[in-house]
Amino acid sequence: TQLTHLSRQAIYGRVSVDLALASMGEVQERLSHSEGNKQNLMAIKQKAADELSALELTQRVAEAKESLRDLKLQATSDGRTSAQVTEEVRRLEEFIAENSKRAERAITSSFQDNVQDR
Repeated sequence: TQLTHLSRQAIYGRVSVDLALASMGEVQERLSHSEGNKQNLMAIKQKAADELSALELTQRVAEAKESLRDLKLQATSDGRTSAQVTEEVRRLEEFIAENSKRAERAITSSFQDNVQDR
């Protein structure tokens, strides 16, 4: 690494100790800055992944609601409801209820984070 190279340069007298120390300080400062940027980027990446998950969940809930509406329309137009249709309606309603709450928590959490950051 640059730090090792600079220390060797100072040991062998190719550069003064003062110059080696100053250069090593600059290298360490850049390294610290880079590590801070990496942490910030990882935080941004996590926030983006959380937002994407919430949006995907919201989309799946909307699709399930549409499927449920279509299924109910089909059942009423047929004039009969089979056990299979009844089970599918129950499954979709459970999915919608459970995942609507999850999406709400995810979106509310994201909103609260934005308000706290201000």
